[in-house]
Amino acid sequence: MERNFKIWNVVDDFKEWANNRKGWKVYTLYDLIQVNNKYYKFVWTKDFHEETFKQIITKQSCSLGRHLSYQTVEASYFAWILGQKPEPIVWNLVKNTPCLSKRVAIYSLNKSFDGIINCLKLNKTGNIVLSEFESFLQKEYGIHPKPFDENATNILTKYAT
Repeated sequence: MERNFKIWNVVDDFKEWANNRKGWKVYTLYDLIQVNNKYYKFVWTKDFHEETFKQIITKQSCSLGRHLSYQTVEASYFAWILGQKPEPIVWNLVKNTPCLSKRVAIYSLNKSFDGIINCLKLNKTGNIVLSEFESFLQKEYGIHPKPFDENATNILTKYAT
């Protein structure tokens, strides 16, 4: 439980940093950051389920509560911050599907708080917010995101739950 609480803190700390240091619009309750009319949705989860993942990434809309009403916005990018390593099929689904790899990033932090300073990442989005998130992980937490490579099956074993 403690490790997942820390993963939640990473997301909260990044949102605070993004708001204070970068001046980006942060929707704290929704784990959403707005930059140049694009929305970046941060999803963190303790237990990763492939079907839930597929449902969320295919439904890009997010509701934002504003006073007494709601506004629906389209998430341009998703960053999945995971407390559990997803199956290789998920990594490969995102990596090998261009419409997903351009807007979905995965960060598997499952071993980062157990003394291993690396985490697996899959980020082919090329956007500034997720690049800044990776720099933030390194500077603030000493976590070094390492690219997922489908040929590196031994690295998946090393980072297994």
